[in-house]
Amino acid sequence: MKPLFLIFLTFLLVFPNVKQKSNSSHKNHQPVWAQLIYYQLKDKYHHRALSTFHTAAVTGHKFKTPPRLKKILRSLHIEHLLTPSGLHLSILTSWLFPFLGRMRKLLCLCPVFFLQQFYSLKRIALLKTLNILFPKFNRLHLFMWVTVIDFIFGSFKFSPFSFIYGFLFLGSLIATTYKKELTSHHIPFSLLGAQCMVAYSMDTNLYIVGFFIGLVATSLFSLIFPLLILDILFLKLQLFEHFLFSKWLLLKWWNLLLFGQKLSYFFGAIEINILIILAIFLILVRFYKIAGLFILLSSASLWNAPKNSKEIMNITLPKDFIRVEQTKWGYKTWHKQKGRCHHRHRPVGIEITCNF
Repeated sequence: MKPLFLIFLTFLLVFPNVKQKSNSSHKNHQPVWAQLIYYQLKDKYHHRALSTFHTAAVTGHKFKTPPRLKKILRSLHIEHLLTPSGLHLSILTSWLFPFLGRMRKLLCLCPVFFLQQFYSLKRIALLKTLNILFPKFNRLHLFMWVTVIDFIFGSFKFSPFSFIYGFLFLGSLIATTYKKELTSHHIPFSLLGAQCMVAYSMDTNLYIVGFFIGLVATSLFSLIFPLLILDILFLKLQLFEHFLFSKWLLLKWWNLLLFGQKLSYFFGAIEINILIILAIFLILVRFYKIAGLFILLSSASLWNAPKNSKEIMNITLPKDFIRVEQTKWGYKTWHKQKGRCHHRHRPVGIEITCNF
């Protein structure tokens, strides 16, 4: 597990620089043909979230993304499905490559390198190309070469988040499976460790149950994705315009996401603190007892106290509330100033945050 240790450590060291370098205000131009596809799908689904997801997953162009869709994907940690990535390319190659020879595989990968942006697709295409050309090479060494080439040719410069997330998750997969004694059973736990690194770096919470449901949803998505492409291809060619091959399966998959979101919220989220990060590194070097101690310490009251002491109950709060609603973590109050307060139970008191 030393390679995985180094990948996690490198991510934590590089990520602060990525946050400073990234420009989130950049907006891509949405082509007319993609807008037409979106509205055609909307007419067929009669569902804004599904038409947005279908269009974005295949074309990479997002139109009027509903907040509900973002919230569902975030609760299951599968936001990556909303943009064409290396995962999408891997799904296609897993369906096509068993029927193709070596040269035809290379020819199928060539068009990917001529796409504008889509750095994650190019990264996986390069890895698969090297794997085809040098099948006896160690996969971990090939991954290192891909990372260096990817960095040199500008992926880190133009899309730093794509680069660092690709390094983390792709590296986690390869570091877990490049040896015979490491099997696919380790993959969910290596990905969970990677997600913990992201949650800690981004200062967000982790839905553990939602994460594992998201893995199941991602596996099922691999069966649906080829049909999503087929539907858009037929719409472009004006064939079978009144029929969607993926509609029934995508609706069932969507219902699974809705159920998964409920379970994810029911079991709640945890905050990833430094003790959990240290415990993950200790597990990788097989200091299991010390790692267990750190995990127990991370649940102590000291580590769950509100970050801002002013948020505890001793501050002056508006009492003219007009509505109270109980929640799993406490309650919410609505006030005459058209504001809302969240009252969260903590081991050391009540954390209160208001927006007026």
